[in-house]
Amino acid sequence: MTVNRIERRDFLKLAAAGSAICLGASPFCPSRAAAGSPIVSPGCRKSKVKVARIYLGKPKAHWPKPTLELKEEAARYDSEFARLGKAFADVEFVPTALVTTVEEARALREALQGVDGVLAIHLSMGIMDLLPIER
Repeated sequence: MTVNRIERRDFLKLAAAGSAICLGASPFCPSRAAAGSPIVSPGCRKSKVKVARIYLGKPKAHWPKPTLELKEEAARYDSEFARLGKAFADVEFVPTALVTTVEEARALREALQGVDGVLAIHLSMGIMDLLPIER
């Protein structure tokens, strides 16, 4: 008897692709909007959307691996955002920060004033205490 196994990462890739296909067929997808409905498009904005890009991680966390260098991982994400620059042409990332302690999260509170949104990128386990900045 042959047992077919699928690796966790491959499963997640397949699940993401399936979700994208389902969303593409969804009435919430702008390309599927009914005729005459208002267009939802980043090109319609008169100014850039200000988004705080916050990397959250704990040094030497067990997941994804204890040897993960958080600064290097954040830099890898930054390079991907730069590579996809055209897709983010209407987004201004202010501030971009790596947060590893509650004190760093508290210090960031002032910089988050006036942003339109926060993109929190989860780099490692053990970040739950970093999320509620109002402490």
